[in-house]
Amino acid sequence: MKTCAKCNKPYPDELFIGVRGDLAKRCAYCRKRESESQRRYREANPEKLAERQRRYREANPEKNAERHRRYYEENREKKAEYQRRYREANREKNAERQRRYYEKNREKLAERQRRYREANPEKVAEIKRRYYEANPEKNAARCRRWYQEKCKHQANADMEALFPGMLMSKITQTQMEKA
Repeated sequence: MKTCAKCNKPYPDELFIGVRGDLAKRCAYCRKRESESQRRYREANPEKLAERQRRYREANPEKNAERHRRYYEENREKKAEYQRRYREANREKNAERQRRYYEKNREKLAERQRRYREANPEKVAEIKRRYYEANPEKNAARCRRWYQEKCKHQANADMEALFPGMLMSKITQTQMEKA
């Protein structure tokens, strides 16, 4: 039994916090009074505590990284569920953020994609092959559009040969009949 220096009541030793983790040396205040004291200190000195934490993180980057890695491994499912719910709840916000990023970094992203395709031609070919196998109707529609576009360009080229200096869209039916 030990008497708390704040409330002057006797409590079992288990209700006193060990000093710096040493249970043989107990704090002078019971857990309840010590918790209240620490809470008041945290509320009164948030800048001091933030600065202390920042210095610790800078001085111990390996420990900090290990702590984050352990936390991630232990809470992987919980974290994944939280991220899924966040994405669902903020769909428009995320789309807008991605759109702005893409507009701001268009050239950088295109260059990164080009380098990846050059460095990984087998992977790119495999991804395309799987996509075409999984989406035959989309592939057929893409081929039809390409063919129609090619034929339109070919028709324009033929008309340009018949009517030099004029675009197909400017040619009227009567001009075509005269030729």
